[in-house]
Amino acid sequence: MKNKLFTLVISAILSFSSFASFASFEKVEEALDEGNLKVAQLTFNELTESEKNSLLGQILAGRLLLQKEAGKDAFDHFEDLVDINSENVEVNFYLGVSSLMMLQKASMFSALGYAKDFLSAMEKTIKLKPDHTGAHLNLIGFHVNAPSVAGGDKDKALELANQLKIFDAEQGYGALARVYVATEQTELAQQTLQQGLKEFPKSFTLYFRRAGIYLRDDDWDKARADTASAINHAKNDNEKVEALWQLGKASAKSGKEIDLGIKSLIEAIFLLDEQGPQAQWVKYGLAELYIHNGEWDKAKDYLTKIDNQYVDDNLKSQVKKLKKRLKKLKN
Repeated sequence: MKNKLFTLVISAILSFSSFASFASFEKVEEALDEGNLKVAQLTFNELTESEKNSLLGQILAGRLLLQKEAGKDAFDHFEDLVDINSENVEVNFYLGVSSLMMLQKASMFSALGYAKDFLSAMEKTIKLKPDHTGAHLNLIGFHVNAPSVAGGDKDKALELANQLKIFDAEQGYGALARVYVATEQTELAQQTLQQGLKEFPKSFTLYFRRAGIYLRDDDWDKARADTASAINHAKNDNEKVEALWQLGKASAKSGKEIDLGIKSLIEAIFLLDEQGPQAQWVKYGLAELYIHNGEWDKAKDYLTKIDNQYVDDNLKSQVKKLKKRLKKLKN
């Protein structure tokens, strides 16, 4: 009887421990999905060494590197993981994501290698899990934007978008619209989004995608309305920031609706808590908008606030140019 009771107690302890570990992992994942790097890192730090060294713990460690935009470290991390977990869906997927991050920063000489790594990892992900939405979306984005010499193929993008629509109709409509815009079929893109919004009237993705088309066409009233709808239906702060950044970036690029752009990016910086790589780009965007507005002291203030620990070479170069421009204007 005592042995049986002891076994039951041990089983209960182990079950509780497993549940606690799962709950801890879930909190890290939730923070990462919301783009909250600070909370994700703090929660990950609280995991036990055993939890950190588990496969899920190692995947989360790699995702943290991606969130920090430490592309090379993330790529090396997932490349090591895939050597011993070649059939794991998420390991292959995040190897693909890290390859794409490296591709975007790579020199002409290394870009083709990272493109090959990206395609291999994402195609393996879909082979292991044919209904993987993230892999489909990443491949569609690649095929739409990459030159054919690197493997880009707009016909393949259309094929993948149609596949996606079968098992994730909401994302499929958005992906199809993206392909149609890339192939200069804007009217068809608009029709596709309109059809999608009839089925999914609370879709962040579809309002966000349509707002992008309106911004491209310089229709600020409709873009503003669709961005507001996108934010209203956003599932998390990460999506809200994405919509606000789109408005702010378009304002800075066009030199139009400057006050709206500033308001959008100030809201974005608040949601990001000024942390992480994306927040530094938002600060740069605000500096650019304040220069447009002739508010040079505020521009200088935001350039000063950029946290160098999160600055990559591209942002560093842009900040340097903007500082020179500001100095000329002030003189």
